[in-house]
Amino acid sequence: MTHEAIGVENLTDLDDDERAIDSVPIDSVRADAELTVEEITVQPVVSATARFERFCNQEHASISNALGWALGSHDLGREATDEAFARAFERWDTVDAMANPAGWVYRVGLNWGRRRIWRRNKERQLLSSIDLNDHQDIYIDQDLADALGKLPLKFRSVVVLRHLLGYSERDTADALGISPGTAKSRMSRGLERLRTHLEEPS
Repeated sequence: MTHEAIGVENLTDLDDDERAIDSVPIDSVRADAELTVEEITVQPVVSATARFERFCNQEHASISNALGWALGSHDLGREATDEAFARAFERWDTVDAMANPAGWVYRVGLNWGRRRIWRRNKERQLLSSIDLNDHQDIYIDQDLADALGKLPLKFRSVVVLRHLLGYSERDTADALGISPGTAKSRMSRGLERLRTHLEEPS
């Protein structure tokens, strides 16, 4: 809006904002506009492959470690983790949009490992739960490993997720496909049994 357009006799009808705009030199407006455009930062588009690689770098080690404790063997945990990440890559657009992609990968790895153990036990005619003494890997605390190995897998998985990965009760429930109430109950019972096993004389 310029003086020529409105006429000098109408200047008294302008409010304060209109007078302020009308008084700004055109050259100043152009300079400010150009500066604003130059300061705009364009965010690069990150490809799905790059996002998956970043996810792997951030989560692979911790999930592998957690599955190693949950399944009773770090070798088996690494196998299960690799299998789970391969499946995540196949449907990465879907997994990437989940609230907790790492929890999904953990659950897939856990289910794969459980099926692998079942097949091994079937072949060996062993129907008992996992015995960590059969998997002497890289456990730092053998007493804790032995005690965890005595827990049923459903309790062990909750304890591992909550205390090793630091998952919340909700995230633990989501990762295992159970309700938060069930996760809380299994946690309580799992810790009670774990304490009992750790207090047993060696």
